[in-house]
Amino acid sequence: MLLPAVLPFLQHTCEAQATNQSQRSSSLEASIVAQGKLQPAVGILKLTPLPGDRIEKIHVAPGDRVTENTLLATLESSKLKNLEIQLAELKLADAKSLLSSSLRQATVAIDSAESKLQAAQLQLTQALATEKNLTNQFSIISSLEDQLHSLELLIENPRLRGAIGKLEFESKRTELLQAKIEFDQASLNCNQGVEAAKLAVLQAEQLVENAKASLKELQETNNVLPLEKQIELLRLQADQSLLRAPSDGTVLQVYSAPGERTANLPVFDFANLDQMVCVAEVHEADIAKIQLGASVSLQSAALPKVLSGKVSRVDRVVGPPQMRSPNPLARSDFRSIPVWITIETDDVPYAANRINLQVEVAISPASSNSPAPSNSRAPSNSLKPTSK
Repeated sequence: MLLPAVLPFLQHTCEAQATNQSQRSSSLEASIVAQGKLQPAVGILKLTPLPGDRIEKIHVAPGDRVTENTLLATLESSKLKNLEIQLAELKLADAKSLLSSSLRQATVAIDSAESKLQAAQLQLTQALATEKNLTNQFSIISSLEDQLHSLELLIENPRLRGAIGKLEFESKRTELLQAKIEFDQASLNCNQGVEAAKLAVLQAEQLVENAKASLKELQETNNVLPLEKQIELLRLQADQSLLRAPSDGTVLQVYSAPGERTANLPVFDFANLDQMVCVAEVHEADIAKIQLGASVSLQSAALPKVLSGKVSRVDRVVGPPQMRSPNPLARSDFRSIPVWITIETDDVPYAANRINLQVEVAISPASSNSPAPSNSRAPSNSLKPTSK
């Protein structure tokens, strides 16, 4: 009884599905269809620690969004490096204290040597002044000699001989002899004083020079600088025992657990998911139909909707395709060229949830009067597609 009423409905449904399938097929036939893979615009980073260590703690989980320099994992060697830094800092503090004490002693030695130099220079100045005073004594001797000569002339004169007594003459001559003796002694003492003062100045100058040389040697050859460099090296090594995020991004995978030995294998897959791309392998014969900025649709059964994007780059390298078509009858013995498609901002979250997903790509071809596209240079922050 219900069959006659149901048949028209089923017929209408089948016709509608056939119409939709026909429209979809005609739309795909008008587009350039290829296989593509979703991936972050800057690629997936494989974060690998130095081999031979052991993982002490993992601080993040897959899916965590982190900022630059966020601590992702701590290695076992971190404690040892921190202890070495503390020990080196204690040695550095002792070396600085010893250097400070030695510098103070060297400064005191310089001040003492400079004081001795000033005293020696003053002594030399006084000795030279004493030597200058000898000129006055010499003039006194000359005056006494003139007086004695005058007295001798008077005594030799018969008329005036009685005017000068013998006692006066002998007294003057004794005074002259005494003056000469005193002058000779003063001259000897003065010369000795000048020589001694000059020697004291030379010795003091040598003391000052030696003290300054000791201070310079302390400043140049001390243990402070090597210890500071050692601490700097230890801090770099300690930083290598902490695995940090290289930039803002998301932790995609964690491959290790606490207690595992590190080897030449990644511990984390990390990527910035703010920009997503699709790398499509387009048949070499269809490249001439592709224009930069062309609209692109991407679909897959794993996506909740059809994603949209724009052609942003066409590579220069031609090679065999790396992705197999889900159609078992599709050809696989052709040459392809990677075409980079920037996914629209609104669709980035959907693509970011399906990294490395193979999708069907439909690229709107250029019109017949449009010029053929020229290969664009890869942006500086773009990476090649990550291999499986």
